[in-house]
Amino acid sequence: MTRSTSAAVELPRLTVIAQCADLLTKLRAEVPGLASATVSTSDGFTVATTLADKPEVDRLSAMSSSMAALASAILSECGRGEADRVILEGSGGQVLSMRVSPAANGLVLTVVADGTEVLGQLLWRCRETARRIADCAAEHSA
Repeated sequence: MTRSTSAAVELPRLTVIAQCADLLTKLRAEVPGLASATVSTSDGFTVATTLADKPEVDRLSAMSSSMAALASAILSECGRGEADRVILEGSGGQVLSMRVSPAANGLVLTVVADGTEVLGQLLWRCRETARRIADCAAEHSA
């Protein structure tokens, strides 16, 4: 592959990453109490995030991947299909991790919230963001 061909292949990927970052920033601004939003690959690599601390981002992406794999294994064992989302609720808030879409090459959206947002509203906003990320990935995948 020549240098110009390589650059042409990387440009759509960079566009998707930039658009993911914009969508995450918008989600964080719209949802009260949202501490962070991250898009990662199903194998635990960060695509885009609102977090600034790289070690924290890397840990969150890796744990989100592991959590999704474990949820899928449990559901598969019980004959309940694939995991679409995992919700963890604790005394200090929630962590929600959801599959962006099967067509988006295994991207996962993970948000950390302080619990002030109603869970149903948080789910709806995350689904909308995931849909927009999937649309962006599909638009630039060709």
